[in-house]
Amino acid sequence: MSEFELYRQYRAKQGREMQLEDWGRAYRWYLRGWLPLDYASPILDVGCGEGHLLHALQRWGYRNASGIDLRDEAVAFCRNNRIDATVGDATDYLANCTSQFKLITAIDFLEHLSIERGITFLNHARGALRPGGSLILQVPNLESPFGGGIFYGDLTHRTGFTTASLAQMLRQAGFEDVELRGAGPGIWGVLSCGRYLLWQGVNALLRICTVIECGSSESAIYTRVMFGRAQVEKRFES
Repeated sequence: MSEFELYRQYRAKQGREMQLEDWGRAYRWYLRGWLPLDYASPILDVGCGEGHLLHALQRWGYRNASGIDLRDEAVAFCRNNRIDATVGDATDYLANCTSQFKLITAIDFLEHLSIERGITFLNHARGALRPGGSLILQVPNLESPFGGGIFYGDLTHRTGFTTASLAQMLRQAGFEDVELRGAGPGIWGVLSCGRYLLWQGVNALLRICTVIECGSSESAIYTRVMFGRAQVEKRFES
């Protein structure tokens, strides 16, 4: 059984109710400074699922955002909610899209691929981006004391990442200007602001522990999942 068929069957048996939740406030915080300034920019969300990110992008005014997912039922749900989505294998799809997108997002996607398949995907994603375009990822963070619960909580996860290994994989595929950030509590309301401040205290304590053990905590991110943004150099031509 292929990794894709395993994922499709696994999701089908989870019994999760399909719904379009509003993730706009959280995504706006997590993706701050990373989104295109031009609202007509072509954007592809890989592994779009039920369209949570695409829904947020639409609400923010992005007019040319679409998604691709392996699951027929997820794509049908997107279309029923007026979200542009296609059924298909993202790696194969991107192989035929030369310099087409300004931004490609892959939220909770790369960890479902083997290292080899992941590098193939990243190579095709780089080729599908316009010069100066960006790839944004979210993956489980095994550098976090709590990351194992996320990674091993899904049987279809194949590859885990730390800040170092994710950056290595992106650079191996030819990306530049890699930037990583945590996905902990953000500032989008009173309650979230309180959680954000408390998390800063926990984060400081974890950094102290790292400094005591290793002498440095320069690249440490301790949230259960992390975001990464990498870019194609502006003079790149596929």
